[in-house]
Amino acid sequence: MAANEPVNVPQTDDLEDRVEIAAKTGGQRGMPWAWRRAKQPKPVYPKMSPSRWFRELGWRHIVAVLAVLFSIYPVMYIISSSLSGSDNLNAATFLPTNFDFSTYDELFSNPPLTPFMTWLRNSWIVSLSAAALNVALAAMAAYAFSRFRFKGRRVGLLTLLLVQIFPQFLAFVAILLIMIEIGNVFPAIGLNTLWGLMLVYLGGAIGFNTFLIKGFMDSIPNSLDESARVDGASQGLIFWRIILPLTRPVLAVIFTISFIAVSYTHLTLPTNTVTCWCGGWAGGLIWGGGGGGGG
Repeated sequence: MAANEPVNVPQTDDLEDRVEIAAKTGGQRGMPWAWRRAKQPKPVYPKMSPSRWFRELGWRHIVAVLAVLFSIYPVMYIISSSLSGSDNLNAATFLPTNFDFSTYDELFSNPPLTPFMTWLRNSWIVSLSAAALNVALAAMAAYAFSRFRFKGRRVGLLTLLLVQIFPQFLAFVAILLIMIEIGNVFPAIGLNTLWGLMLVYLGGAIGFNTFLIKGFMDSIPNSLDESARVDGASQGLIFWRIILPLTRPVLAVIFTISFIAVSYTHLTLPTNTVTCWCGGWAGGLIWGGGGGGGG
């Protein structure tokens, strides 16, 4: 039998034979179950001289190695400093001279004064939850602006764009006062709570994320929505089953950006918006879930 020649599918009226043929052909009559593939020989490339290899490929390897070394230098310096057993950074070297794990033993034992594992757990909870909810809210808002035509749509888009001009530091006092009022009514999402911190993060980047996702949704043809509506699909079904799966690339990007932004904002937002009112230490007050804040 020649290469790539399909196997003939027998025609029969017997139900059992038809079921067996359908199982072998994937349910498509006339499609072969097996194809004979000829083995293709591996291509043979001519050997390059060392000078030509360096001109075409070698210099790229050198640049890549230098970039990797430049990137891992801070990480190696931090690891070496943590293993040196000294609290002086000037004594640290690129490669550790001695290995002292006492600092790691103290760190992972979760001491009451510096409960690092509690901080790490709460940071993961806040970062993952805020990023996931941020993506969900931004995707629904972007779908409304992309597919619906309603009064105030253009004004809403311009408002989201203009709000991004002002830095978030200008809203610290306003956010603090709002969280105080919310805490008086709903203490579970007020100050000194993880849910309150998530609530602040959700309102911070909705506009930017909505614009990014809307631009991606505008590139999806409306014919998919129209064909789904002809089949009786609702707007919710179109969003969850058609539009949302097609926007997975931009959703992954938004989730990554939101996760990184929330993780790094831990260093500024709790310190400036919460502890300035309540006092105490930002790490114990917010990351520790209120376990280490002082009055």
